[in-house]
Amino acid sequence: MLVDAFSKLSVASYILLALFIVASIIQLVFAFLEKEKYRRIEKPFCLGLLTAFVAVTLPNHPALYVATFLGMLGDIFVILPNKKFFYLGAFAFFLGFVAYALEGFIRLDPDPIPLYMIVVMAATYVVMVVVFGFFIGPKLTPNTGEDIGIGLYLSPLITLVPIFTYFTAHVQYFMFISLIGVVFFLTSDLTITYTKFIKKFKRYDFYVMGTYLIAQFLIIMGFVFTYFAK
Repeated sequence: MLVDAFSKLSVASYILLALFIVASIIQLVFAFLEKEKYRRIEKPFCLGLLTAFVAVTLPNHPALYVATFLGMLGDIFVILPNKKFFYLGAFAFFLGFVAYALEGFIRLDPDPIPLYMIVVMAATYVVMVVVFGFFIGPKLTPNTGEDIGIGLYLSPLITLVPIFTYFTAHVQYFMFISLIGVVFFLTSDLTITYTKFIKKFKRYDFYVMGTYLIAQFLIIMGFVFTYFAK
């Protein structure tokens, strides 16, 4: 089925996907060599090319390329020196998470969201806000605003785990690829949290960007395989 899905991609899709992979490799090389100036300049091109790939491949699914475009905006904001832009970047990523979830619930599963799923999502979100905002956060930083910010940002991402688990079970097993992507995304952001508030380690940007780019790629490919394998 994967071969069948790949066979349905256009030449333009293959070219843009290849360019995204090349841009990602260049980004990781810069990160590994700790060439911060060049890494920051090149970073937005990765999600920019992924956005173009999604727009060409799934033009009738705007939520997906809006999600990747928001990821590109988040990448731009977080590399800017002003701390306020970091929070704008976090908010852009948050909106991207929402777009991914909406794509799944509205386009993949046209049936109404079951009540138990709403309860699971709400409970996961509330528990994670409390855990990160009021228990873990104060141990990371004395700034209350940053404590709450950590909880509000990471909680929606963690909430994607049960959401994509639901998609995997009720829509199609290819969504398991997206679920793995969500786990990679969570790994990347937990690494960011560790390096921002606890301790930086050598080449940490390499690990952050590696897991982040894999995450975005897998989430998108889960949707692509699901739609094209139908």
